Amino acid sequence: MITFRAIVSGDAELIAAMHTTSWRTAYRGILRDEYLDGEIEAERRAEWERRFAPLHEEAFGFIALLDDEPVGFIFGFQNEHDCWGTLIDNLHVLPGWKGRGIGRQRSPQRAASGRSSRRHGPPPAPPRAARLAGRAPLLGCARLDRGARAEPVQLAWHGLH
Repeated sequence: MITFRAIVSGDAELIAAMHTTSWRTAYRGILRDEYLDGEIEAERRAEWERRFAPLHEEAFGFIALLDDEPVGFIFGFQNEHDCWGTLIDNLHVLPGWKGRGIGRQRSPQRAASGRSSRRHGPPPAPPRAARLAGRAPLLGCARLDRGARAEPVQLAWHGLH
């Protein structure tokens, strides 16, 4: 059974390791192999240590557990944007557990129900990609260079709450 627990200050190393594992499989062929095979570990560890020292008051996150073993995490910021509200900055499931419905679980939403966002309330459960098929995004923005020239895009859709 999948359970969730809120992140705590000592989770930076665990989250960095899951983030690294996720990127190594998801971005193979997109980001440079040298980055994914080497420097990503130190870079992700430094990033998560920075995020946790101290944890921003609007930050929140949950670790997905299967029989007490971490299999993924979600991390975001409440009130990140005046229009869009909550930002889900990271949603990662370890490679062997993808496609098993972990990202659709509602426990993080219930656990965050005491938090509020300017426009959207607690973060919604992440939408399945299939629900987005055929819908045009409302917004595309952001730039990031993590060892490649790929340009990530922030996308938003109406009616997915």
